[in-house]
Amino acid sequence: MLLSLLVSLLFGVYILLMAAIFFSQFLLTSSHETRVHTSLRRFIGPRGFRLLMMLYPEPLRPLGRLISLVAGLLTSVVFVFYMLILLAMYLDINPLGIKLAR
Repeated sequence: MLLSLLVSLLFGVYILLMAAIFFSQFLLTSSHETRVHTSLRRFIGPRGFRLLMMLYPEPLRPLGRLISLVAGLLTSVVFVFYMLILLAMYLDINPLGIKLAR
């Protein structure tokens, strides 16, 4: 039980980090973007950096900023619901009355 809770919490932290990445893409200015890109390129290497840039939209384009904001909001909502479900499972609460197979 404790191991599954730990794994679930780690997955929740991963979801929260994804939300932070999307929001940071939305909030970046051009000078911040250059510093962040330099740090990321140094940390994950050139190949990993190219892959990351293919996965995320350009933050300075208006459509890319909008996509980043929406993705960050959706990821945050997923994180909140995930944590609520995890808390309900840990406390053995079934507020919707769903029959769960055990």
